[in-house]
Amino acid sequence: MSETLLVPLDHAGPCVEITQTASHLASRLGDAVVLLGVVHLPEGVKPDTILHTGASDDGKTALQALTEDARRGLERLAQPFTERGVLTRIEVHAGVPAAVIVECAEALGASMIVMGTHGRVGLRRLFLGSVAEQVVRTAPCPVLTVRVHGEDAPTVVQEHVLAESDG
Repeated sequence: MSETLLVPLDHAGPCVEITQTASHLASRLGDAVVLLGVVHLPEGVKPDTILHTGASDDGKTALQALTEDARRGLERLAQPFTERGVLTRIEVHAGVPAAVIVECAEALGASMIVMGTHGRVGLRRLFLGSVAEQVVRTAPCPVLTVRVHGEDAPTVVQEHVLAESDG
């Protein structure tokens, strides 16, 4: 019986290490994979805020634009999985990242979560928090964390939504 690996990814962040590790693991184990994107709106931005960017996302709500942006990014990141013949599905949900990841793992009956961690320590970890740590503490299944290198770089859509939160 095939198991399911849940692979939460921030498509705007460094993902190479995570996709390489998860696709190799899934192909070796014969597991299916769910690539999960979590849309988390910045404080002050309501889901129904209309974006006026002058781009293709013009006139969409912040939630619609971020969800579509996440789906496009995850479709691009699915390539290593499909190249290895791994059955891959993409899901995008809105909410608090750690809670959404744990809820999806429970709903899927995931056999494992494979996710990235920046390995921050000290004040940076205190102020930025650790989604990975929260998931490890509350997940219903084993969690494999993969150390990622590099910093997150917001997509154009994410930058426009962040601009809405400043005004």
